[in-house]
Amino acid sequence: GVVIRYERQAARWWHSDKGAAPEAFASFKAAANVLMSSVFRKKYIDEVEAESQVVVELGEEIHWRRFNIRFMKMVDISKRGRPCVPKENSQPSEHQQEDPSLCHVFLDGTGSMTGGHIQKAKTVLRDLFPRFVMTPTAVHLVGTRSGQDRSRLLYPHSQDLEGKEQELMQSWTTEAIGTYLWEYIYDQTKDYAELNHEVIIITDGNDDGSNPPFKGLMGFQEIMRRMSGKQIRISLLLIGTSFPPNQVSVYRDLCMATGGMFHQNRDGDQNALVVQDFTAPLLLTEAERDALAADQRHSYQAMLSTGQATPFDWYLPLACGTSHRPASGTTSAPSTRSTGREQLPVATRVNHMSSQVTVMEFD
Repeated sequence: GVVIRYERQAARWWHSDKGAAPEAFASFKAAANVLMSSVFRKKYIDEVEAESQVVVELGEEIHWRRFNIRFMKMVDISKRGRPCVPKENSQPSEHQQEDPSLCHVFLDGTGSMTGGHIQKAKTVLRDLFPRFVMTPTAVHLVGTRSGQDRSRLLYPHSQDLEGKEQELMQSWTTEAIGTYLWEYIYDQTKDYAELNHEVIIITDGNDDGSNPPFKGLMGFQEIMRRMSGKQIRISLLLIGTSFPPNQVSVYRDLCMATGGMFHQNRDGDQNALVVQDFTAPLLLTEAERDALAADQRHSYQAMLSTGQATPFDWYLPLACGTSHRPASGTTSAPSTRSTGREQLPVATRVNHMSSQVTVMEFD
């Protein structure tokens, strides 16, 4: 929120309407976009601190223009990544090739997704695409454990997805005969455990390709046990009605416990429901998503205390006073399910947050 506020204010000074050169405004926008990422923002702060120590020792001051140009070049190099040679007969994991990022997307490429399921899924993916353009995102196609239709990386974090929407849609095929999901997700995300990153899954089925204990409905349990206390947020869109209600609630509770979003798009459901409960929250700004994530965890914990949610042995309860509290005069909580306190649906929470953004506009 702070970055957005100052970016909008500074944009007035750097805009060509105010006499600034077009290339200067383009450079300003590029720097602002970089600082929207919490990863690069932290990196910038660390670099400033290191530079400050050096100039103090030399009795000089920071040359900010030179420093910022050097930092932007470093960011450009890190986003491009460096090629590596994978070991023989091994599938390279995404983190071996690219720098850490905020978002991992896993798309179900099994045969059960053909027909209406893939059409619904691609509609959601198109709606989410602006998020992937703005945030370094790795996109994976989930298939079998090995072979031609194996689970694999489609786009690494370092690849700019702008203009790649149609290409991504064509890459999302549904020819695999198995689902190697949870173990693959762990292999692709384990080295990002110390970073604040998000996993987005679009699927209609269950994991039948991983080795125990990753296999099956509860395969995510092993991921969360191994990443207990780490900064991972899982959002899952479940398409169709192949799961009984008690299994659907397990996925819902996984997402809520990690601060993510869950929605089941049943056969015959309108896309508007997906937008309200899944897409719109994921398109919020980073600060708004963090606030919504705190509300999700608070709701899960309240449901847990009344026996309405699945207990997980890896879940770390919110410490007293650490849950998100809305500003005075606002109402919180994204879930419409009873949790023992007054709640509003996700759409209301999203609309409230969006209205807050307009407060940052300048005359």
